[in-house]
This record gives sequence, structure tokens and C-alpha cells, in this order.
Amino acid sequence: MLEIDKSSDDKYVKFTVRKKVNNWKYFKIIVMIMMLMGNNMIISDIISEYNNFNINIDININIKMIINIMIIGMIIREIINKDTIIEENLLIIPTLGIQIEDLRGNKKFIPRENIKDIVINEGFKGNKVIYYMCVINRDNTNNNNNNNNIEVVFPNILPSISILEEVYRDT
Repeated sequence: MLEIDKSSDDKYVKFTVRKKVNNWKYFKIIVMIMMLMGNNMIISDIISEYNNFNINIDININIKMIINIMIIGMIIREIINKDTIIEENLLIIPTLGIQIEDLRGNKKFIPRENIKDIVINEGFKGNKVIYYMCVINRDNTNNNNNNNNIEVVFPNILPSISILEEVYRDT
């Protein structure tokens, strides 16, 4: 999902790409239900062993109840928990440069005079073709102007080609 925020006086344009991450929600719920069933079986075995020795088992039943309530609470929390939404930003200030922000909040500013080009490139990730946008900038640390650095925009989300094209048209 792409969100574009333009200032009224055209001083900046901010592109925000968001992605919903499921975080294995249903898998976690199934594992917790299995833990709940396993917990009941294990504690039942322990109680039957103590019954063979004629030992008072009231404490074990209370432990069983507490553990079951904790696991049921974790299951309810997972059901209520919403999916995580991650976002990455590209801030363009035409008079100053570009700022790239990743999902961890790391920001990288590239001054306007260092920007050589902005391109959409394709690459491979496993057997899949992915598209990514990158900023090619000059490295002005040494006197050789042939050194170029590449900064990937939206490096963790890797949005679809249609979103990248829309961002590219507005840059």
C-alpha cells in the first residue's frame, strides 16, 4: 500500500510504503492448542502416578488449572492481536535531496548534488524476479568521481512494480 504526502507549497513529497505481516498467527494458535492438550495429558499422567502412592494431589490440580489458564490467555491474545504493519519511507526535498528510512528507523540522507540517477532495477531473490528502486549517488569522499554508491529504496518491503513506477513518476 502506497501513501503519498505532498506539501501544499511543493517543498517536499513523502512516499510511505506499508505491508501487513502475518507473523505466523494461525500456526502459533495451533501450537498453543497442542500445548494445552499436551499439558492436560502430562499432568493427568503425573496425578495417576501420585495416586498409586496415595499422595494428596490437590496441589497438582491447582498447577494444572494455572498452566491451562495461562495457555488459554496466550491463545486469546493471539486471536485478538492484529497483524503487524511495517513501513518504509522515501522523503524527497527537491532543494536539498532525498532521505531513505527503513523499517528499523534508520535514515540515510543523500544530498541533491550527489544524486546521479534514480532507477528501477530487477534482480533475483531465490527463483523469483523482484523489482527494486535505487538511488545512484556519487561518492565525493575522494577526488575520483567515478566511484558510485547505490542505495536501495524500500529495501525490506520490496513493493510491486506498479508502486515503484508510481513513486518513480512522482520523483
